[in-house]
Amino acid sequence: MKATRRAAAAFPADEVANFTDRYCSSCHNDVDKEGGLDLTSLSFDAKDAANFAMWVKVHDRVQTGEMPPKEKKQPARAELG
Repeated sequence: MKATRRAAAAFPADEVANFTDRYCSSCHNDVDKEGGLDLTSLSFDAKDAANFAMWVKVHDRVQTGEMPPKEKKQPARAELG
């Protein structure tokens, strides 16, 4: 669990919220829920295995370039860590 806490600390909540607001929430919100995902109401809880797994999935899809879709605004390389 210590490694999880260290990993979570590397992504401060306000930075994650700003990132998802810029690049994700136009599709993954409480109205559109593209892919069944609403990032506007998904908080991070490293103690909740399902919640942590969801955030890992979001992270991995952004890191591999699958998200955001190519036709959408893309994050700068520096924003990807």
